[in-house]
Amino acid sequence: MCAMSNDPALISFYAYDYIARYGEHAESVAMHQMMDYMEEAMVAEAGLWMAVVHEIRAIQSNVLQ
Repeated sequence: MCAMSNDPALISFYAYDYIARYGEHAESVAMHQMMDYMEEAMVAEAGLWMAVVHEIRAIQSNVLQ
């Protein structure tokens, strides 16, 4: 996963997957995933999940408009 941490397709996949699974709680669940990786000092993975959180926010804000 480290090599793909900046892959926009992977980020979008996770964002849409989490929105489909968790609905309005997707951002919170992804944030917890990011924090878990940060606690384990897995920087690349935490960076990926930070990007996913931002993508979820962008998708949800566009849907609400």
